[in-house]
Amino acid sequence: MVDRGKNAELGRVDRCILRELQIDGSMSNAALGEKAATSESAATRHRHRLERDGYIRRYAAIVDRELLGYALTVFVEIGLKSQEEEASAAFERAVGEIGEVMECYAVAGELDYLLRVNARDAKDFEHVRHRLSGLAGVGHLRSHVVLHDVVTRNVLLPPPRSQSTVAQASLRQL
Repeated sequence: MVDRGKNAELGRVDRCILRELQIDGSMSNAALGEKAATSESAATRHRHRLERDGYIRRYAAIVDRELLGYALTVFVEIGLKSQEEEASAAFERAVGEIGEVMECYAVAGELDYLLRVNARDAKDFEHVRHRLSGLAGVGHLRSHVVLHDVVTRNVLLPPPRSQSTVAQASLRQL
């Protein structure tokens, strides 16, 4: 389990390295050091600590889904017939086997799951939708076709430490 209080430990160099690696995960430690205004060896130590502590889970390439032939993105709301743990577990195992499902979130509210699905076109999505609706326990399904991306972000930084957090840390040092 990741300690959610750790971001208080992130300094300027850590935050800079996190930002730069989210923009370009293949950036060398020398380039990271230059961007963070520190030495290559210090950047390497910071990077390894960020990896070890779980801030950086893995490195991946961001591919262009349209160039790969997936012209359609659809958000799908799923409501299960039952709220029992077994039904949820069965659904989660099954939905993980559908390759076009890029993300699946268990949510609170009127629905149980929110999925992001990629499909080649409407006919392809129709097949995916049929597979989803056929999964055990699915009670209802609603689809929302994306017309165009408005905001797509892949750089996430920890929130800045608030003044009250800084003040509390100062008080603890007294």
